[in-house]
Amino acid sequence: SADSLKASAAIKEGLFGSRSPDFSLDELKEMFFLSSLAENQFNWKTALSLAVASELVYKNRSVVERTAEDWGLSACKFIDQEDTQCFIASYEGGVMISFRGSESLGDWLANMRIFTTKRKYGAVHEGFYKGFADVREILEEELELRSPDQILLTGHSLGGALATIAAAEWKDKYTVNGVYTFGQPAVGKGAFETFFRNGFFRVSYSDKFFRFVNDDDIVTRLPPLYRHLEKLYHFDSGSGLKARTESVSDTAITDKPKMMSEQEFANFQLLTRKAGRGDATVITESVNGPVLEGFLPSVSDHSLGGYIKKLRNKV
Repeated sequence: SADSLKASAAIKEGLFGSRSPDFSLDELKEMFFLSSLAENQFNWKTALSLAVASELVYKNRSVVERTAEDWGLSACKFIDQEDTQCFIASYEGGVMISFRGSESLGDWLANMRIFTTKRKYGAVHEGFYKGFADVREILEEELELRSPDQILLTGHSLGGALATIAAAEWKDKYTVNGVYTFGQPAVGKGAFETFFRNGFFRVSYSDKFFRFVNDDDIVTRLPPLYRHLEKLYHFDSGSGLKARTESVSDTAITDKPKMMSEQEFANFQLLTRKAGRGDATVITESVNGPVLEGFLPSVSDHSLGGYIKKLRNKV
């Protein structure tokens, strides 16, 4: 019936749906360029390869470890600790770590809190920090065993936030050669921004930290009051790039994607919860148009498959 179709549309958009694969493992393999991981500067093939790795980490342990080996990576280990999942794998001279985003993204966003925790480099989101802390010891044990010359960090959505926390926490301990994130929420605020602009980020990561946003991806505007600092590659509705960029060396950018206000965030969470319950009040007249799409920036643009397709076009 029309009502059931409307409810289905609301859950798909409002709760970001269940993850259905956009690409087969064979297709993902064709877009993974092992040699690109050794690049010392921004490279579209590296970006695509790490987006593909960010997709792979959503699979189960056996698929991740088997597939990574098939792609030419070695000693792949899938880590599932508390509510955090990631995998670490070696390539010649380095190690790649890919963090998983939330599998129940709608629930995660609907229940997201904006509390911070204080680190020596400033205030960061408490939940993001805890997510990294859950796997930190295991990852550091692996890194000590592997002794890599460099580390690549990547992740989609929450996974991108975890990669950012890892870069901040490991600034004096390991050589992080690149951080590529896709559709990540903001991580810190206050002194965190000063630390990034005046400290290690400018010195160590200004040409190694790249954040990708797909058009109106709503997750990149969360949480309210938090800030982004990485170099921004912002796709438009096609595969072109919008003019605006961010970097630690450019403090005068006026055309930045605006973060969601606290009131917008509260409204968004309320609508997301209603959509999850199939509440008819969030449905518009259109079968395919729940209120979440249009009332706020796009939820459908958050799909990692959308990011991969646009990166593939660039390559």
